[in-house]
Parts: sequence; C-alpha cells; structure tokens
Amino acid sequence: MFQVIAGIQPGLATAERSAAAMVFEAAVMYRYVTAARAGIRRDRRSGRHKRGAGVVADFDSQVAAERFGSALAAPGREVAVVPVTGGIRHRHLIHRVTVDPAALSPVLDDLTAVWRAGVRRLVDPAPLGPTEPRWLRRQEYAVSAWRGVLLAGRPVRNPSALLIRTPDLELSMVLVRAGRLLGAPAVTDRDGGGQFVRLEAGDTVARLLRAIVERLPAGWEQRTRRHAIGQG
Repeated sequence: MFQVIAGIQPGLATAERSAAAMVFEAAVMYRYVTAARAGIRRDRRSGRHKRGAGVVADFDSQVAAERFGSALAAPGREVAVVPVTGGIRHRHLIHRVTVDPAALSPVLDDLTAVWRAGVRRLVDPAPLGPTEPRWLRRQEYAVSAWRGVLLAGRPVRNPSALLIRTPDLELSMVLVRAGRLLGAPAVTDRDGGGQFVRLEAGDTVARLLRAIVERLPAGWEQRTRRHAIGQG
C-alpha cells in the first residue's frame, strides 16, 4: 500500500491528512483515464486493459502526469513520466506514467483500494461538525475529487456552467457528492451522446474550481473553450 496512507487514524495531523487526500486524487485521476479508455480491448484472463510493461496511465497533460506520478512514489519504487506519441489517425503527444513492471500489479491494486475507501468516506451520510477530524478529511477528499478530474479530464465551460465529461457512473456520483460538500451543487446531464457533470452558476463556480486546482495544465483556458460538448 502507498506509504502515505498507511495507518490512517481519526487524529491525523494536517500534513498526513493532506497526503492521504493526494493519493485519493491520484486514484480519481486513474479512474477517469481508465474509464475514458473503456473501449480498449481487455485481457480476458486478467480483466484489465492491455498495456505496455509497467505502464500505469497516460495523460494529455504533463502537469497531470507528474502530479499523478508523485502520488505513486514510495521508498524503493521508481516512477517515471515519459513523453510518447500516441493516436492512430491523429497523432498527439501523451505523457505516460510508468513503474517497474514487477510493481505494476500492486500499484493498480492500491489505486483501486484507495478509490473504494475514498468513495465510502465521501458518501458517508453521517452528519459531522465542521471541527471534527472526519469532517475535515471528507472536505479534503471532496477537493481532491474535483481537482483530480479537472487535471485528468477536459472541462467544458459556457456562460452559465462548467461541465466535465464523466465516462463512469460511479465517478459522476462522487463528483455530485463532492460538489455538494463544497457548496457547489452539481447535477448529472447528457448532451451530444455523452454524460457530464454540470456545475451551475458560471463564473462563480469557475473561480471556485480554479482555486481548488493548485496548478492547471498549460493552455487550460484555451482548451476549455476549444472542446465543445460532444467533441474530442
């Protein structure tokens, strides 16, 4: 298991809580990019997507890949971000995160376990006071959910809303719940044959989400305008 989430207890120090939330952010990013590639043929024996030796995930953004890779780092584990050319009809640069092939299966298992634990934490209906450690941790996980999706995905903005394509129903549920916890109500929507999570209120929500993401990929502003609903 990733070192930063070992031995989580209710009384964690702030730095430790933040480290745990960072790993959940990585799990969200992994969930997003693997769900988006759901059309790739799966290995019938393992049920996992076929991939190169040691390849964990591919990202369009170098910032996203490096942030994801930093969350995987652990003593004795080498993580690399390698630029490669991808695509068949339309060639483009992607940023590939790799580990030693022997470490790949444990890394993927850990990402799955972290995702499941984070989802349970976010959807927990128990009312919590704003000074309770569990409430603080849940808020951090809500921030991590949106930050991870915005870094890994392609946000679409219009004058009245911000939308993020969500190729996975459970991920949509997590984003709606996280938005509610952060005071930014979100709803699921379908348009142009795709599923989205929509955050209403235009510029107010856009400013909130920009504050959530510590570093946005270069060209994020232009990219959100270029990718219209239902396009690439």
